Amino acid sequence: MITKFEGKSMKKSKTRLSAAFIVPVILLVCLTGVLVSEIHAFTPRRPGPADWHLYVTPLDPSVVRAAEGKNWTEMVNCVASNISYIYSAEFWGHYWWQYPNETLALGHGECHDYAALLVSMLLARGYTAYVAIGTLNLPDCQGRHAWAIINFTGTFMNIEPQASATSQQTINFTGYSADYYFDERGVYYAGSLKALPWLLLINPISLTLGVLALPPLVIGTAAVIYAYASRLRRNKHVVAADAPLTGKKERQSGEG
Repeated sequence: MITKFEGKSMKKSKTRLSAAFIVPVILLVCLTGVLVSEIHAFTPRRPGPADWHLYVTPLDPSVVRAAEGKNWTEMVNCVASNISYIYSAEFWGHYWWQYPNETLALGHGECHDYAALLVSMLLARGYTAYVAIGTLNLPDCQGRHAWAIINFTGTFMNIEPQASATSQQTINFTGYSADYYFDERGVYYAGSLKALPWLLLINPISLTLGVLALPPLVIGTAAVIYAYASRLRRNKHVVAADAPLTGKKERQSGEG
């Protein structure tokens, strides 16, 4: 038998349980919404290193179609022959990164657009590949540059996406100096690939939001567990207290 006081206590416990469960869920939903909006708002067309990996899209249907049935040399030739070099400022009016599907549709791009498209295609076909960002230091060309790197079971090959497969052997890659590598998973500092490619760069905005949201989520989860455990203990106490009383009533009923 549950007393009026115990009934109120159980109702309060249920209320606390619901509140403790709802609060972290709401926080998680809000955080997810903020992160999604942050990705779109800060997936900038002038990205910093922490956002470069967002431009490698091996699962994009247009990328998959472009890569279908091709080996790596055929994909290099496909990109080199079908994409023309045009400065983004000439087409977009300012510095601008394109997604691989845009580069395919437009048929032009800058060096980072070439590299992101080729690496996306290579990844779509199961190759291990990265976009390299660094410095080009050749007698006839100096400055920042992007190219591709393919990992053939531990052998890393530099690929210039703007040149055909047969032309790769004539390129002086000693003048290519990488500062960063990236694929669809993240961005890595130069030199980390041949050891273990740890994800070394993350979006600082996402990191800040995650750190701020972690304490409420932990507290909310702990509150849910505590409220549920308290409810179980209270229910056991009520059952234990009610059992002798029920037995006594049954005995009195039998004696009558």
